[in-house]
Amino acid sequence: MRIKKNSFLIFGSLLMITALLNVFSVPGYAEAVKGQETSTPIQIQLNERTLFISKVVAPQFGKYAVKGSGQVVTPLNDLTIAVTDTRPIDEKNSWSLYYNLTNFTSHQNKSIKQEVLISKGKLADENTDLKSYQSYPAEITSTTNHMLLKNDEKKDKYVYTIDKKDIKLYIPANQTPGTYQAVQTVYLANTPQSK
Repeated sequence: MRIKKNSFLIFGSLLMITALLNVFSVPGYAEAVKGQETSTPIQIQLNERTLFISKVVAPQFGKYAVKGSGQVVTPLNDLTIAVTDTRPIDEKNSWSLYYNLTNFTSHQNKSIKQEVLISKGKLADENTDLKSYQSYPAEITSTTNHMLLKNDEKKDKYVYTIDKKDIKLYIPANQTPGTYQAVQTVYLANTPQSK
């Protein structure tokens, strides 16, 4: 009888322990943990341009007769490039202008072998010719960039002018008649300040 009593006691104790384990136990599978979100702002400030090309007047050529020999023509107007620099005086540094010209091509896909000569120009501010710059001539026979100007002045507004008589376009002999067009691109490059 003692064995029965002990068996009953052991069996009862086991049932009680099992019941307690079921009530207080951690389940045997992983629970999904809800994620935590945190939002933080990211900021960027965009300022007005402070050094930029404000105007370009391209040289325009007139009408010319096709000739049996090559001819050199000049445009009807000057090449003019206006630059604005609104940086504070202590942040102003040198900058350069580069020039690129595509081939002259007609609507019939004919092209003029590109030969354009550009002489040195003059840099002025709103009132006077400036002195602290270097101007470079360009012989344009390909579509690469050519430096026209390196400026070291510290003004707010500039006008770089190449006189129309100093721009020459060579037209080969017996060129196919038509209207030819090229695209000029002027690049303004800021020279970084060394610290």
